Amino acid sequence: MNKKILLMFVLIFLIVPFVFAETKPADSAEKGLKWLLKKQGTDGGFNGNVFDTSLSVLAMSSLGSRTEAEKAIDWLKTQQSSQGCFPKNNCRTKDTSLAALALKKFEQDTSKIPDWLGKAQSPALTDSWWLQISSSANGQCRLEYTKNNDQRANISVQVNNSRFPSCGGNNWLDLNACLEPNLIANNPSLNINVDCRALSPSTIISLIYTTSNNYYLVQDEHSPQASIIVKNGCFGIAYR
Repeated sequence: MNKKILLMFVLIFLIVPFVFAETKPADSAEKGLKWLLKKQGTDGGFNGNVFDTSLSVLAMSSLGSRTEAEKAIDWLKTQQSSQGCFPKNNCRTKDTSLAALALKKFEQDTSKIPDWLGKAQSPALTDSWWLQISSSANGQCRLEYTKNNDQRANISVQVNNSRFPSCGGNNWLDLNACLEPNLIANNPSLNINVDCRALSPSTIISLIYTTSNNYYLVQDEHSPQASIIVKNGCFGIAYR
């Protein structure tokens, strides 16, 4: 076959799919929307569940079908519990998260949802979370945090030349054992305000995570005061 003819066929083969690709997505989206609207129930929901309805709301709002989406939003609001989660008789994290996105898209009240989701977390990893306070001075640091969702704790920790006498004289303070037993295991998300102004101004406050032989410097603050955030939460199917 002539090389020029062969080249022409190759170019046609490469170009044609792109031509169809330019028109196909819009047509497919329109067909998808028509199919979706046929599945909407008379009450506004889809398949009678929060998950499907929330996804449908997001799809319809993106494709300009606002009236049907608002009807679905009205149904969604009937499925919210007094604590803010979805569905009200059997709250699940995935349904609650998707419902939050759908409601937010239509500027509905979602104020209760973040609080429920925050409390629904379970501890992910409790191998070793450590607090390191580097200072050549001796003195006490104040640690303040909220545990078990609403209990305030205020603890003084002695630091002697970067070591913790209350934790075996180690350079790192085990947050899950030496500060409080099972503190991290019982509080998957923890914000600890550390005040070491009684030590030198050159104090360094660090959060370290270790697992097996791996060490991770999660946070490092070159200041005698710092807000250390332990992000140790994960989500299961339902609450905790």
